[in-house]
Amino acid sequence: KDDNLIELQTTSQYNPVIDTNISFYESDRGTGVLNFAVTKNNKPLSISKHNAMTSIVLKTDNFDDEHGAYISDELTIVDAINGRMQYVIPNEFLKYTGRVHAQAYFTQNGSNNVIVERQF
Repeated sequence: KDDNLIELQTTSQYNPVIDTNISFYESDRGTGVLNFAVTKNNKPLSISKHNAMTSIVLKTDNFDDEHGAYISDELTIVDAINGRMQYVIPNEFLKYTGRVHAQAYFTQNGSNNVIVERQF
């Protein structure tokens, strides 16, 4: 399903925060999925657990010590050859309403350099 595909372009240039307008509801249990495509020079970038680390951070707008939610987790590689990853939003997170701030990270193994950091 590509109706919520977020491109993670490997580039040395800064990519601004994007507003995806992706919405999920509490009833989306098990089906609230974010899809990602890693690209380089506008072509799919082959990835695997052997050459890269991937992660995502989700934080509700109202997150503090008593409210909201915060998650840091790994992305799942679903198509290594075409650079496709996904994240199934946990059911507990779906019960929160409002805006969510998220960052996806893609880092080469053996390097501390973050190749892609995308806020959305």
